[in-house]
Amino acid sequence: VRQRVAAQLDSKAELRQAEIGVPSARGEIAALDEALALTRGQLAALSGQGQDAGATIARPHLAPARPPGLPADIPAALLGRRPELVALRWQVEAASGDIDVAKAQFYPTVNLTVSGGLASLGFDRLVQGGSRTFAAGPLVTLPLLDGGRLRSNLAARNADYDLAVAQYNGAVLEALRDVSAQLTSLRWLGERRREQDAALIAAEEAYALAEQRYRAGLGNFVQVLIAETQVVAQRRGQAELAARAYTLDVHLVRALGGGFQAAIH
Repeated sequence: VRQRVAAQLDSKAELRQAEIGVPSARGEIAALDEALALTRGQLAALSGQGQDAGATIARPHLAPARPPGLPADIPAALLGRRPELVALRWQVEAASGDIDVAKAQFYPTVNLTVSGGLASLGFDRLVQGGSRTFAAGPLVTLPLLDGGRLRSNLAARNADYDLAVAQYNGAVLEALRDVSAQLTSLRWLGERRREQDAALIAAEEAYALAEQRYRAGLGNFVQVLIAETQVVAQRRGQAELAARAYTLDVHLVRALGGGFQAAIH
């Protein structure tokens, strides 16, 4: 561009337009370096190390592009692996056991015991043989006068069970909603990626035409810069959608309780 300005084929406006992109790109690179440094610090904290350890983390290599689409098969039984569902299921089981305990208190209890002791109260007779007494027989507990308390206790345990079941059912519905939301996002992400690919192809063709016109002296460099800016924007959008695909995969694994791997169709 400077050569064309010196030859009076372009004006300084084209030169200034070309120079704008350089500091702007450097600023974006600085912002990305900041994000990388902060992420390294978070990884170091998660691993229980100091912040200096984050600087030693090697930059990972980019994996091949993830194919667009939805998982071929998602077993609903995987939802049972979610930690909150496991905890609530245990609460339901514990509440059910409490009901059995409360019901058992309505029945008499009989314990066969053997008791031994000393009948004498005076210390001077402790060593006499006649002061020793032994008894063997059942000890019976009859809940005759505690009916109201026992019924209230049973009602409370039933209420705790109903509450635990309601909380478990609500958590299951929320888990299903979470999985459905991730699948919905994945489905529409595939459509967005197809449209983004088409937009990138159109932007690259426009850039090629603008560059040809500029080299042939039929257009100015501003048109080339505008077309190139569109190409960069579309490539960035494509990269963001590819990153979102991996993010949604992680969210789906979390929604299913972890450990899920599936083929894409």
